[in-house]
Amino acid sequence: MLTVKKRSGQVTDFNFGKIEKAIRNAFADPTVRVKDGDNCDKVVDHVRCWFNAYEGEQPIDVESIQNLVEDVIMNFGECDVARCYILYRDAHKRTREIVDKHIAFIEKYKQESTVADATVDDNANVRSRSVANMNAEIKKQENILVNRGIVMDKLRELFPDFDAKQYARDLENRIIYKHDESTSNSGPTLPYTYSSKEVVEVLYNSKTLLLPLDLLYSIVDEPEILVDKENEVYQKIPWNLYVKDYENKYTQVTHLTKKKRHRDLYRIKTAFGEDIVVTDNHPLIVDKDDINNTIQAVDSLNQKQFRIGYKLSFKGKDTLDLATILPTYVTVEEKFIKYQQSCLKRIIKLNEELGYLVGFFIGDGGYNNTSKTISIAQKTRGILDVMNGYLFECFGISGTVRKDSSSGEKWCLEISNRYVYELFRGYFKIQDKAQNKTIPYNILEFNEKFAKGILEGLIDSDGTIKNEDCCISIRLSSRACVQQITQLFRHFGYSIGNSIQSLPFSNNTSYHTNYTIWGISATKRSDSVDLSLSFKVREKLTTAKLSSFKYKSNGYCTITSVDKIEEESAFLTLNEYIYDITTTSHTFCLNNILVHNCASSSMYPFLLNGIKDLGGLSAAPKNIDSFCGMFCNLVFTEAGQFLGATAFPEALLYFTYFAKKEWGDDFYKTPDKVISVNSEREKTIRIQIHQYWQQIVYTINQNSANRGLQAAFTNFSYFDEPFFHGMFDGFCFPDGTRPDWESLQWVQKEFMQWFNKERLRVMLPFPVETFALIYKDGKFIDEDSYRFVCEELARGHSFFVYISDTVDSLSSCCRLKNKIQTHEFNFTNGMVGLETGSKSVISLNLNHIVQDWYNSLNSIVESSNKSGKPSPAFVGSLLYSDNELRDNFLSYLKEILDRVYKYHTAYNSILHDMYNSDLLPVYKAGFINLDKQYLTIGIVGLSASAEFLGYKINDNILYQKYCQTVFDFIKHQNQLNHTKSETYNTELVPAEACGAKLYNYDKAHNYWVPNDINLYTSYIFRPYDKDLSVLEKIRMHGRDFIGERLDGGSSCHSNLDSHPSYEQYLKIIKYAAEVGCQYLGFNIPNSECKNCGYITKVPITKCPHCGSEKISYWDRIIGYMAKIENWNQARRIEQKTRVYSHITD
Repeated sequence: MLTVKKRSGQVTDFNFGKIEKAIRNAFADPTVRVKDGDNCDKVVDHVRCWFNAYEGEQPIDVESIQNLVEDVIMNFGECDVARCYILYRDAHKRTREIVDKHIAFIEKYKQESTVADATVDDNANVRSRSVANMNAEIKKQENILVNRGIVMDKLRELFPDFDAKQYARDLENRIIYKHDESTSNSGPTLPYTYSSKEVVEVLYNSKTLLLPLDLLYSIVDEPEILVDKENEVYQKIPWNLYVKDYENKYTQVTHLTKKKRHRDLYRIKTAFGEDIVVTDNHPLIVDKDDINNTIQAVDSLNQKQFRIGYKLSFKGKDTLDLATILPTYVTVEEKFIKYQQSCLKRIIKLNEELGYLVGFFIGDGGYNNTSKTISIAQKTRGILDVMNGYLFECFGISGTVRKDSSSGEKWCLEISNRYVYELFRGYFKIQDKAQNKTIPYNILEFNEKFAKGILEGLIDSDGTIKNEDCCISIRLSSRACVQQITQLFRHFGYSIGNSIQSLPFSNNTSYHTNYTIWGISATKRSDSVDLSLSFKVREKLTTAKLSSFKYKSNGYCTITSVDKIEEESAFLTLNEYIYDITTTSHTFCLNNILVHNCASSSMYPFLLNGIKDLGGLSAAPKNIDSFCGMFCNLVFTEAGQFLGATAFPEALLYFTYFAKKEWGDDFYKTPDKVISVNSEREKTIRIQIHQYWQQIVYTINQNSANRGLQAAFTNFSYFDEPFFHGMFDGFCFPDGTRPDWESLQWVQKEFMQWFNKERLRVMLPFPVETFALIYKDGKFIDEDSYRFVCEELARGHSFFVYISDTVDSLSSCCRLKNKIQTHEFNFTNGMVGLETGSKSVISLNLNHIVQDWYNSLNSIVESSNKSGKPSPAFVGSLLYSDNELRDNFLSYLKEILDRVYKYHTAYNSILHDMYNSDLLPVYKAGFINLDKQYLTIGIVGLSASAEFLGYKINDNILYQKYCQTVFDFIKHQNQLNHTKSETYNTELVPAEACGAKLYNYDKAHNYWVPNDINLYTSYIFRPYDKDLSVLEKIRMHGRDFIGERLDGGSSCHSNLDSHPSYEQYLKIIKYAAEVGCQYLGFNIPNSECKNCGYITKVPITKCPHCGSEKISYWDRIIGYMAKIENWNQARRIEQKTRVYSHITD
C-alpha cells in the first residue's frame, strides 16, 4: 500500500480517487479549452499506471504527486488544462494556509473575554463578542494587504518616478498610521448565513441552475465533512461550482456550509421589493464598494443594500428526450416502444403550454406517490379542460377531468401516467409539499417561452389581478418559489416595487392557515412582456393603462422592514438548518441583492427627494411620522458608506419643521395639549415627541455592525441664537417657510433634557452631542443658552461644548472643527458642517519621527563643555535658538509630509474613479460633496515626542513653542498642497486603537517611550499628570498652544470625580472661552448595576437599589461613552492611570 506525506507532515494511505477527481475537474472546468475530450481518460489511465508500477521510496510527498500529474497533462498537449490544475493546486495550498491562520484567530477570539482585545481593530463601540463580530474581524489582515495594494497601484499610475513600496514601508515601520485600513475598498465579505430557501443562480457542472440553498447543497456531489460536531456544522468543498455575482459575472464557490439553526431568523425587505431571510446577527453589506462595511441584520432597518437587477440568461433548450432524461424508468428502446403504445410522445417540446401546465401544477397541483399520478384541483371545470388540451398537445395523452371525490364542490384533472409524474417530480424537481415547491431549478437551461408559461400558469392558479394598478399578485407558501418567480418577473420587465410580503393569512378573519404565505406583486409596464396565455391577464390587463416607467437594473435600495420570523411559524420547521456560501470574490447575488465611515451631511436633498436618489423608492417625507422613520434610514444609509461618524447638524431643525406641520406653528407653546386618548392614558404633544425621539435614538444605538457589530456613530448639534442666525438666516424649507429660533430653541432644550433622563434608563452612547456657543467681547452673546448649557452639565448630562467668536467655525463629536467658508473639517469623529466630511486620515507617529530625525543628524551639535553627540534634551533646548537645527528638523518632517500628500492624493483619485463610475450615490445625490471632504493629517505621540526632547509637559514656553512650530508648519504645508479636490487639515486624532499599537511597536524596537503610561495619548497634556489642574489643562488647549493651528480640531477632556455645581460650570465654561479653548468635554464615570440595571451618573461601588456590588462603569474612551470592560486592554490600563480631579470653589 502506497503512503502519502501531506503538507502538514501527516502520513496517510494513498487514495488515487482524489487525484482522478482533480484531473477530471480540471478537464471539466468551463473556462478551459480542451484539445481532445478523450485525453481526460488517457491522462487518468497514464497516472494510474505510473502509481501501480511505483516501487520507490515512501511516503511520497504531495508536491511530487502533483508535479507528476502536471507533467502528464502537459505531455498530452493539454496546456490549458494543466494551467487549471496548477491554479487548483496553488489555490488549495493557499486555502490551507488561510484556514490555519483563521483557525488560530478563532481560537484566540474564543479565549478573550473582551471583544476589543480579540479584534484586529479594537473598538469599544462593540458591546459583546459574537460570531458576527468574529467574522467581521477574521479577514481584516487580508483587507489591509488589499488596501495597500490598491493605493500602491494608484501611486505608480500618478507618480511613476516615486517608489510606491515606500507607502508600505512607512506603514510597516510605524512612521505613519492609516486609519480604518482594515476596511476594504473592494474588500472581502463576511461568511454568509441564510435561510435554506434563499435563491441563487449557479453554474454547476456546466449547467445553469436557479435554486434555493438547501437544494444546491443537496445536489453538490462532493463529500460532506463534519466540521463542528457540537454545533452540527457540515461543509462541502465543491470543485466546479460558480455563483452569479456583481456585473452579471460568475464567481467560484470555495465552500458550502450547512449548520444547525441556532439563532432567530429575520426577514430583511428592501424598498425595491427584494428580501432575504438571515440570522439576526448576520452582517449585511451596506456599500458595494466597501463590502466589509456591514450592519447586523437585526439592526438594519433603514440601511441600504445594493440590488442587482440583471436579466436571466436562458440557454434556449427547446425539447426533452424522455428516454434520455428519465434513464431510471425508460432505460432501453424496447421499453420505450411499449411506452409509445400508450401514445406518449418521446420528444417533448418545451413550449409555453407545457410551462403553463408546470406553473399551474406548482400553484394548485399535488402528487399521489402510491399510484404515481398527479392531479390539479379547481372550483370550476373550464380551466381544467383547457389544460387537458395542453396535456394532449404536449404529451400525446389526455387526463381525466372529474369531480373531486374528497370534495363535491371541486373539479380535478388527474394525469395517470408514471412518466409525466417522474418528469415533474424527478427531472423538474417539483416537491410534493406546498411549502417546498419550486419552479424547475434547471429552468435556465430551457427557453424563455417555457419560463413565460410557468408564470402564466402560476397567475391563473394562485394569482389575482388588480386592473387599476396593472398589478399581478401571487401568494404561495413556498418562499423559494416566490424568490424564483420574482426573478422571472424582473426578467420579463415587470416592476416588483414594495410588493414582496411575508404575511400569514391568520390575520385575515375570512381565511386561516397554520403556515406562512409569501406574496409577490408584479406591476406591468409599457415594455413588459405580455403574459397573454393567462386567462386572468387577458381578461383584466389587456386594456389597462400602462406606465412608461423604466426598470432600474442596478442601484442602492433601502431596507424598509426587519421582521423576526416567530418561533411558532411553520417556516422555521423548514429551516432546521441554515446555509453559508464562501466565494473567491467574497460577494455573490442572492435574491437580486449583493450579499456577503466620517461625514457631515446636508439633509436638504433628503427634504426634496427623500432617499430616491440613494436607490430607494421613498419620496420626500410628508409628515413627522415619515420623517422620523426615513431619518433613521438616512443615518444608516450614510453611516454605511463612510468610515467613522456621521453628523446631522440640521436634524432637530427639520424635526421642528415637521412638528409644526403636524401640530401648528405654536406647538411648542402648548406641549401638554392632549392630542389623543386611549384606554391607558392621554397622549400629549410632549409625550408623542418623546416617542418619536425614542424611535430615532434607540434605532441608531443598536448593534448595527458598520464594521463588525458597532452602533452607528452619530452626532447631533445644538446652536445658540447667534449660531442659529448665522447658519440658517435666509434658509427656506421646500414649502417656502423659514425656521424660527423660538421653536428650535424649545426643541433643543426638550431633546437634551429628555435624552439626559433617558440615559438613566439605558446607557445610550449616541448621538454624541455638541452645543455651539458664541463668545465675543468678553461675554456669551446668548446668555440664556450659556446658562442652559451649564444647567444641563450640572444635571450630569454628558456632551461637548464648542466655543467660538464667529459663526464661521463649528465643532461636533470628539474634537472636530469646521470652517463654514473655508470648509476646514476633521474626519475622524464627525462634524456639524454641511455636505462635508473627511475622505482619509493618515496620522504621523511624531515620537517615532522625532527620534528618527535625532538619529539622522549629520553634524554634531556641541555644548561649550562637552564634545560628541548631545542628548535629545540638549538638542531640544537648542531647537528654538539654532535656526539651522530647526530648519533641519522641519526639512526632515517635510520629506515625510510630502510622501503623505502623495498617499492622500492616490486615495482621493481612487474615490474620484468610483464617483465617475456612478458608484457613490450619496455624493451624486448631493448629501456629501466629494471636493469639500478633507484629507486629514493626524498627529499621534505629540507629548511623548516633546518629552523625548526634554520638554516639560505643562504650561511652559518651550513646550508651547514646540507645539506651535509643529502645528504651524503642518498647516502651512497643507495650504501649499491644496488643490480644487484636495483640501487638507490637521488634528490630534483620538488614537483609540493606534495609540497603543504605535507605542508598543516603538517600545519593541528600542525607541524611547514614556514609562509612566502604556500608550500614546491624544491630548496636549498628559491625562495622568496629578500636578496639572483642570484649568491648566483647559489653558493648554487654548489659543497659546493650539488656537487656529489645528484646523481639524482638538478636544480638551476634563476627567472629574463628580459633577461640578451649576455655579462652578458657569466659571469653567467662561474660563475656557477666555483662554481660547474652543472644544471641551467633562468625563465623569457613570455606573450601571449588573444585577438590577440601576444607572447613576456618578461612580459608585454599591447599588443603592438592590445592594449589589457588581457594578459596570461607563466613561468616554475618547469621544463617546462606552462600558469600560468593553475597552481594549491597553485602554483599560490607561483608564486606571487617569486622574479624576475634584472641583472646589
